[in-house]
Amino acid sequence: MKKLTCTAALGGLVLVSSLLASPALAANAAPAPSASESTPAASSVHVKEEVRKFDQNLFVTYKLTGGTEGQRVYLYNHTNDEISDARTFDKNGEAVVRDLLMDTGVVNDVQIHLPVEGGAWDDEDIVKIPYDDTRTDFVVPSATVTPLAGSGKVKVEFTGKPGSDVRIAKAGSSVFGTRIQLDASGHATRELDEPEQETQYDVVQWFEGEYSDAGQLTLGEGKGVASPAAPSTDVVGSTTKGDTVVEVEGSAGNTAVVRSKDGKVVAVKMLGKKGTSQLTVPKGHSYMVRQTHGAGNYSLADTLTVGK
Repeated sequence: MKKLTCTAALGGLVLVSSLLASPALAANAAPAPSASESTPAASSVHVKEEVRKFDQNLFVTYKLTGGTEGQRVYLYNHTNDEISDARTFDKNGEAVVRDLLMDTGVVNDVQIHLPVEGGAWDDEDIVKIPYDDTRTDFVVPSATVTPLAGSGKVKVEFTGKPGSDVRIAKAGSSVFGTRIQLDASGHATRELDEPEQETQYDVVQWFEGEYSDAGQLTLGEGKGVASPAAPSTDVVGSTTKGDTVVEVEGSAGNTAVVRSKDGKVVAVKMLGKKGTSQLTVPKGHSYMVRQTHGAGNYSLADTLTVGK
């Protein structure tokens, strides 16, 4: 079986590995070139990966060498959707695909397709390159609340990744206003005002431009109007554009709110007479789904992860 060699360059460290070809391309792939086009030897093509982070975005550039001048190269994701226009090897046998936007915190699968001579795709000329941005040590932070009698305050102890920031936002707010840096042991303590009304908060870790999934913190528990129960969510289908349809079940008349882990509102919809509604969200991400009622209280969140 033919092999393609992938060289990954990240943070000054270069790793070289041989990647076996992935399964054959699905029937909906782009048309193959005509037989008159030259074809590079798959085993001679090398792929170099360069990673660039800007703000909260992750970009990867792929540089291919060892091809044959004039031969086209196609890039697809794991569902065989084309993620870049075709590139052509130049006279030096090189082709470059610059700044593909990746999803942070997940494994991104990229397939590079080199069609063979004769107008057909060959599964030995497809290489699958996973870019893994998951972090085993960058998870939901924990928060322990201790009331401080007679002071109107509570002590909150946070635990997470050493050196990261813990950020807190009131449920329903897209602004993580309170920022607390964890020490070298991954701990920090902060006194916070206890609200007069039971209130839900999102708690995330932030490190090197990335957010962890959100944890939940309740302050003023049992005070004022009770918060609604967390809704339940189920994936029920997909749209023609590939987005995911989610059904949210809660209390009739409440409003379902879906937010990304960095606090951005993704979808909002009132729950119907049966307490359910369907919302559309992009696939491949984690979300917090809450319901809120007329008093303005937000429920605890149901965490929903939608696969690719």
